[in-house]
Amino acid sequence: MLKSILFSLIVFLTGMIQAQEFHQFYFKISKPYCVFNYLETAVNKPGTSSTLRDYITEVNEGNVDFWALCESFKSLNLDHQYNWEQLPVSRRQTRSTYDLLVIALVNADNWEDVSLQITGLYPISDQEKLMDLLRKAEMNYDSMIDEGFSFEFQNQLNELNKFSKIGSEYFKKIKQFYNSAWTDQLPFYVALYPIPGESGTTTATPHANSVCVGVLTGEKDHVQRFGVVMHEMCHVLYDEQAADFQHQLAGFFEQNKSPFAPFAQRYFDEGLATALGNGWAYKALNGELDSTEWYSNETINGFAKAIYPLVESYMDGEKVIDQAFVDQAIALFGKTFPNCARNYADLLNACSIYLDVENDVNVEIDEFMATASNYFQFSNTNISSPITDPISLEMMSNNSKTQFIVITQDHSTIFKKIKKQLPELKKVPFKQNSLISYTDKNGRAVIILIAANKTELENLLQKMDAEKYFDENKLLQD
Repeated sequence: MLKSILFSLIVFLTGMIQAQEFHQFYFKISKPYCVFNYLETAVNKPGTSSTLRDYITEVNEGNVDFWALCESFKSLNLDHQYNWEQLPVSRRQTRSTYDLLVIALVNADNWEDVSLQITGLYPISDQEKLMDLLRKAEMNYDSMIDEGFSFEFQNQLNELNKFSKIGSEYFKKIKQFYNSAWTDQLPFYVALYPIPGESGTTTATPHANSVCVGVLTGEKDHVQRFGVVMHEMCHVLYDEQAADFQHQLAGFFEQNKSPFAPFAQRYFDEGLATALGNGWAYKALNGELDSTEWYSNETINGFAKAIYPLVESYMDGEKVIDQAFVDQAIALFGKTFPNCARNYADLLNACSIYLDVENDVNVEIDEFMATASNYFQFSNTNISSPITDPISLEMMSNNSKTQFIVITQDHSTIFKKIKKQLPELKKVPFKQNSLISYTDKNGRAVIILIAANKTELENLLQKMDAEKYFDENKLLQD
């Protein structure tokens, strides 16, 4: 009898495994993550939905307790970074405890689960403060979001669940194209969070096997939303290429002597994810390409559409990215964006930022990035403060990225010091509320903002955005 029961149990478990092997995607609603995203959106963290933020601001007008809670949340540092030095410097070496926190939130069923899963990521005092804030924020989330939109939100989950099976098939094809080391047995959990309404700005971010996607509660185009999910999955597969293959790909870009090679390399990850998720996957599901813009960033959208025929031919031929693919992608980038070396948006996509942060480091950096991100997309950045610290000055001399220096205090003194590091500035006079832009002798772009206050800083960012390109015949861009 016991043997019979054991045999039946083995057969049952085997059947469950076989039934689940085919599925790579598991769509879900994680209440802990929804609440966390709600708080992040309220405090205007980068990568959050402006539509959801406007809604939160409106419904919480005059709610002193909620905004005090948000101020406490802003003071927490949840982003402690570490490096995977075996990867090329041109790829994403930096990882963060923030990703591990999001993964825990996505996978947890309740706050106790979250607390257990993140123990060790942060000092216990910070962990307890975070958990207390999340529990309190849940009450606001319930009254402002859950009670009014839970039915529509559940419908969005039900609609996207229909793509689980076909998504697994696409995953295998895209994984082969990327030559990714991701295994078929490791699933992606797609955690949805609600944005009230039928139209507006949505966001999506990958965190290893947890993909977080905003959905409008009145959304109708689920094929397009699934394309966004596939887009984020592509980022994960790109990140999870084996270190040897990452070095090989980096070598393909370095061996190409085109002046457009560095720019194509910076946009390669986003361009591929957009061409595959918003282009190829959408066409496979819908029978034709999406005729609208695929990405809100002009360069990413243009690059993705330029390389789409190349991507489609490799996917149809079941080919892996190779040197010929990279060389053609570089040529297409140069043809599509011949003036990228003077384009502020392209230059700031990968940059080293220098700031002077005085008080609460995390809050001030977040505030600057939130303001700057209203005008430019920052995909591959590092931030150093203070500007005149020896480490900052050393980086300023040797770092290969665009140098983006933002002087907001002790202006003339700091300007004199950086002139010693950047010889092209030797004859440039100090001028308050000014924008300096040029290409140095090593081919790096250098952009300097000298702003008397936050209002003037935003004015300079607006000027860069409006003018789009800098004049290569002068340094001081009057």
